Amino acid sequence: MRFIYLSTTKEKEYETKESTINSFKDYLKGSYRKFHISDGKIDKSKFDVGEDIFFLRAEKVLGYYTYKVVAYCKSNSEIRKTENDDLNVYPFYFEINSDTLRIFIEGIDIKYFQNFINDTANNIKKVNFTGSIKGNEFNGPSSWIYFDKEDSSKIMEWFRRIVIEENIQMLCNL
Repeated sequence: MRFIYLSTTKEKEYETKESTINSFKDYLKGSYRKFHISDGKIDKSKFDVGEDIFFLRAEKVLGYYTYKVVAYCKSNSEIRKTENDDLNVYPFYFEINSDTLRIFIEGIDIKYFQNFINDTANNIKKVNFTGSIKGNEFNGPSSWIYFDKEDSSKIMEWFRRIVIEENIQMLCNL
């Protein structure tokens, strides 16, 4: 499982919430399949086909910056070398499985994930999702947050049960 921090300062497609959502809609339409990454962002030896991936975007909420999950998908490939020489900034990519892509237009505040992970009853490796925001940029380690298979299955079970099913049930009860 990966949590990928989208650059709101370097990439035009993620500059605004609307452009970010539109970019992921392009994946749904089949316009894009490859998600390009820079060297060192992902440990290629720990990346699997079918890996759960959450995309995070910095957003100002009530006067402070946090991250919101704007999309989720599974990978459709391993990490591959980019064939196109003019993409030196992004020498690698993985393919997004558009059938699994879910877009969260309002975003899901990362604090919900943080609270679940911090709960000692869940016995999950501790991480700090938001401790590395400076302005609206991610200034943490060079790689994105990774969870092993055991922790990933706990997080996904919680995510499906609480975030998706309860929200769908709530919407159905309106």
